[in-house]
Amino acid sequence: MHANSRRKPIYLQQYQDLLLGELYAMTYYLSLPPQWVAEVPAVMYAEDGCFPGLYCQKFLNHPWLPDGHTLVLSSFWGSMEVILSVDVLSSKVSRISPADSSYSWDVVAVDGDNILAVYSSPIDPPQIKYGYLADQIMTLGWHWIDVSSPFLQYSEKVKSLLSTHQFSIMKIPVTNSETLPRGAQKPLEAIFLSSSSSHTKEPLQVDQKSDDAYNPLIVVLHGGPHSVSLTSYSKSHAFLASLGFNLLLVNYRGSLGFGEEALQSLLGKIGCQDVGDVLTALDHVIENKLADPSKVAVLGGSHGGFLTTHLIGQAPDKFTVAAVRNPVCNLSLMVGTTDIPDWCYVETYGKDGKECFTEAPSPNHLSDLHAKSPISHLTKVKAPVLFLLGAQDLRVPVSNGLQYARALKEKGAEVKVIVFPNDVHSIDRPQSDFESFLNIEAPIDVDQPSPRRRLSMMQRIPPIFPIQSNFSLNKPKLSQLNGREPESSCLPPQTPLTEATKVEQDGVPRVEGQSPPRSQTPLPQVPKARPVDPPEIEAPLLEMLPAAPLV
Repeated sequence: MHANSRRKPIYLQQYQDLLLGELYAMTYYLSLPPQWVAEVPAVMYAEDGCFPGLYCQKFLNHPWLPDGHTLVLSSFWGSMEVILSVDVLSSKVSRISPADSSYSWDVVAVDGDNILAVYSSPIDPPQIKYGYLADQIMTLGWHWIDVSSPFLQYSEKVKSLLSTHQFSIMKIPVTNSETLPRGAQKPLEAIFLSSSSSHTKEPLQVDQKSDDAYNPLIVVLHGGPHSVSLTSYSKSHAFLASLGFNLLLVNYRGSLGFGEEALQSLLGKIGCQDVGDVLTALDHVIENKLADPSKVAVLGGSHGGFLTTHLIGQAPDKFTVAAVRNPVCNLSLMVGTTDIPDWCYVETYGKDGKECFTEAPSPNHLSDLHAKSPISHLTKVKAPVLFLLGAQDLRVPVSNGLQYARALKEKGAEVKVIVFPNDVHSIDRPQSDFESFLNIEAPIDVDQPSPRRRLSMMQRIPPIFPIQSNFSLNKPKLSQLNGREPESSCLPPQTPLTEATKVEQDGVPRVEGQSPPRSQTPLPQVPKARPVDPPEIEAPLLEMLPAAPLV
């Protein structure tokens, strides 16, 4: 269902179907007679390396192998996406993508005993694989070969940038989990993306103050909260990594792909358990000498923005700067304006939220919702914050981020707000996504001779998120990119990158060029943002975009 379609609350039923992991959900989507289908039981506790349960987000139109009762699908398996076959008569589940691969695999098409798939990693752009059944020792097995495609050719510059990076899936022990089910006591996973040299540098000494000892770290948090960060290619993550940042993508407990006990353990504990998991993961990389605690940023959208704003309030000394996209900042405000008010209740009260849900929250409910929200920790925030908001968002309406930003501004915090007037919750229009990450990364101090020093986000916070005194924004335009438009079919050739809205000091969004309300006095003109250096921006972002059919 479209994130912005008005409807009666059905989140709870969808949520229960997801948690149960039953194959009867497939019978609805695939129009199969129920008597044909055997249930794939939910996996409450997933042993290491074993099937964690079905967590698939889409189905092919023709997913069947020639036997007529085995379907092929993609499903989350920890921090990876894998390809599975499911026999709907016996409920047998088999992994058919390579078991020794830490890449993510996604099935594209099935034709007889032939499978077309896409595989990728955080440092490897998508490539096509062809799979077929082949005779192996005493049995049939799947064999995979590369398929060359003119649509998936990447420049040598992009390959060179990515070749200097590596990634790993970390398993991080959790704390204070003794009272939780066994599945929620397992180590959480986090994907660590870094330059190849980051793992080999000498540990920092206590009295060592070298700015170049470590690349700055960005903690990246997924939304949902019942979603997952995968080892698949992301143009945004590759862009940030190519600029010299290390990334830590945390799959806190409650993420998909780790069994039902781990997933359900977060219900009723948002703002506490998930925050603790992120801090545990951050402490883990710092203790293992993979990050400098003085150079840590945090980035998240939706529930990831909820976590981001919680973290800068609950642990204000751990993060130097933050950026959020359509964040959940105040549940007591959101419950009356969102199209999923039942989500607010389930995540706040756990399973009891289904019973106490109402469209008319009581004062006690509003108090509980406020207590679970980042806005309850607002007075402790120290880090500058960048807000990226979609004006058409019905899932987390723009009022949530604006209220939090204005409250921060009121107490004197450094804040920058950008509103995209035509975007919904995901802010995924190519133009808006492009602008979002330009504003997250740029403008960087181009006067520094050393590229390494230029990319030190934590060393020069004001140039990274320049906080204008009148709380407005002047963004780089295409004309500032040395007079050249980016060479990418993903961006409209004649459309300027200037659709983001200014948010003036009075908090009233206005499109650039629009006159302010008569009751308001126009604010002083702010100097234009520094032009962005094309070699640093154009190649990493635009050339890394996957071909349109795979987006």
